[in-house]
Amino acid sequence: MQGGSPTDTECSSWINEALDADPGYLHLHHKKMQANLHQYIECTSMRVGMLKQDIGLKEI
Repeated sequence: MQGGSPTDTECSSWINEALDADPGYLHLHHKKMQANLHQYIECTSMRVGMLKQDIGLKEI
């Protein structure tokens, strides 16, 4: 392994395991990941909005 990246063999075995997995499970997992991503984006954008407000108040 160079630079800590996975080898081709590791990648292909992971892909094979994913393909062998139950499609229902993969679908559920995908939905869960999407939900987590949306929560993260909402949280991050809220923080950015709060930072902008703070900066705006300091300029006055």
